[in-house]
Amino acid sequence: MDPSSLAKRSLHPMSGRQRCFEKAESAAAGNPIQAALAKPQNRQEMQRIRKDWLRDWLWVGLMGIGMALWGGCGGGSTAEGTAESPSNPSSAEAVPPGPQLPAKPPTTARGVLEAMATAYRTASRYADAGQLRFYVRRGQEVLDEKVDFAVTFHRPNRLRMEAYQIKLVCDGKQLRAAIEDLPGQVLQVPAPPELTLKTLLSDTILAEVLSGGIAGGPPQPLLLLEKDALSQILAQAKEPELIEPGQIGEHQCYRVRIQQPQGGQIFWIDKKEYLLRRIEYPTEMLAAQFGVASKPEEIALVAEFHSATFNPPDDPKAFVFEVPAEAKVVKYFIPPDPRTLPDPARLLNQRIPDFKFTDLSGNPVTAKDLAGKVVYLDFWGPQCAPCRQMLPLVEKVYQKYKENPNVAFLAVSVAPPSMENKELQQIFAELKVTLPMVRDLEGHGSQMFMLQGIPASFLVGKDGRVQDYQLGLQQDLETQLPEKIEKLLAGQDIYQQAQAQFQEKVRQYEAALQRAIEGKPPEGLFQQEMEIPPAKLEPKTPP
Repeated sequence: MDPSSLAKRSLHPMSGRQRCFEKAESAAAGNPIQAALAKPQNRQEMQRIRKDWLRDWLWVGLMGIGMALWGGCGGGSTAEGTAESPSNPSSAEAVPPGPQLPAKPPTTARGVLEAMATAYRTASRYADAGQLRFYVRRGQEVLDEKVDFAVTFHRPNRLRMEAYQIKLVCDGKQLRAAIEDLPGQVLQVPAPPELTLKTLLSDTILAEVLSGGIAGGPPQPLLLLEKDALSQILAQAKEPELIEPGQIGEHQCYRVRIQQPQGGQIFWIDKKEYLLRRIEYPTEMLAAQFGVASKPEEIALVAEFHSATFNPPDDPKAFVFEVPAEAKVVKYFIPPDPRTLPDPARLLNQRIPDFKFTDLSGNPVTAKDLAGKVVYLDFWGPQCAPCRQMLPLVEKVYQKYKENPNVAFLAVSVAPPSMENKELQQIFAELKVTLPMVRDLEGHGSQMFMLQGIPASFLVGKDGRVQDYQLGLQQDLETQLPEKIEKLLAGQDIYQQAQAQFQEKVRQYEAALQRAIEGKPPEGLFQQEMEIPPAKLEPKTPP
């Protein structure tokens, strides 16, 4: 695995439309928000993956870690000591009440966390300008990626948040939001009398992007808006541990270790104001994704909450959102315009990408090796249930053409390099599949073929042009595929039908955008795309 391939990509969540839902459901166990965002396994009868194969491993490994900050079932918290309000300001000028701080310093980790949660929950104002840093060193290779974020909040319903690819502003009258991956759309809904986390998660796509970064959802909204944030922070965790204190600049900090199934994370909490100054996220699962042979010497994922304060100065521009002139104001976000995505339809009637796969003997397999043949490529993954259903169907067609020198079949595994060949061969043995298998070890083919999910298949003519592609499980493959192969062997083109299907997707997008502008419910293809219910915050119960 090449750490540099993560540059400019690994910290940003993709649109929720491209999530690997089967894995997401596993990571979401015990987490009501993340579980609410996970899709059924048979959605469109395919398992979504991300555009960057490598980035998908990172996202899956860390999704459950950061999402502990956004929901979960866990033990309730008990306050240590008695809270009291800070002394009255000496100035006669009206000043919003500050946060409640403990009467005496807490002596336990839970007490420190409770004091922090109380301070955020009772603060009238809050602001920060922070940074999420992802650092990996492996030999001479170094990745040091940083992404800025910022939050400004005035209770009860004014908020500005810029995190990942989201810009969200609530001025007390209107809540507006924009997502980088959805250019041309600006969400605008009436502001509630009081902001809650549920408000921010009420839009399906906004919720998925907001919670889908490499470190999960930003913790500030949870701490500021939720009445029982601590139980969510401690979801599925062991009893927190107070470890050696530390210092960030002039700020003396408690350090609290929270051990969860995904690993341990450390909260740095200001001893004076109980502001969250830093989070060190666990990296064990992330490091394991590199494989034993390429495991990095150093790896870190850290959020720094620079300039965090409960007494920010007034900024007249803090809650101003300027809607771009070319943007469409919508009542809810819809998936992006198909024309702006790396859709496989762009490959139709084009020469096949110059891919490089690896067979199970370690030999390279390239497009040149298959020149002059009708080629069928089936991309699959070992944890993808629809893939396992489809492989036996492909096997039946393969048996018909395996002796034909003008036809080639390849089952392209997108499993990570850490998975051994014998594990993949065992899957084929269980399925009674004998298809020639190759591995996409570098993820090059997955990117070149613009995969939106697996299973995915491509059919290439003898002249090397892509003639057809299919996403998802194809129940009629045993009858449809031979017909297409025969046409290609006869020198006919078949790409026109797939092109027409893509144009229909564009038409449906334009219709869906108009419905979103008018506030009408989605329908057709985009109703299926948005069938995830809004995230809900359920009462927490002890595990």
